[in-house]
Amino acid sequence: MRFIKEASGGGIAGRVERAYLNEGEVTQIASQQGFCAAAQALRNKGAAVR
Repeated sequence: MRFIKEASGGGIAGRVERAYLNEGEVTQIASQQGFCAAAQALRNKGAAVR
């Protein structure tokens, strides 16, 4: 989420958090399973680069 905030700004990051996973969930997944697992969780929730 920090990358999203830095790359796209707080507005986009807020939309991602409301629609898919919040920062705490992403951080927890990344710390337990790695960044690839966090990215996969976002994809599984329907988040995709368009």
